[in-house]
Amino acid sequence: MKTELVIKAFNNARLSQKPSQDLVLHTNLGSQYTSSEFTPHIQNYLIKQSISHKGCPYY
Repeated sequence: MKTELVIKAFNNARLSQKPSQDLVLHTNLGSQYTSSEFTPHIQNYLIKQSISHKGCPYY
């Protein structure tokens, strides 16, 4: 999966759902979610990113 696709999906979800600024976005350690493009992109909307530990999707 490419970072561009994840950013487009994020933008579509943000526009359709209109989340509050205190949103926490939980992702895994995929390179598209930890990229130098995606992280600043979500931070522009004051969204905090939570990344799960390797092998554990719950925290």
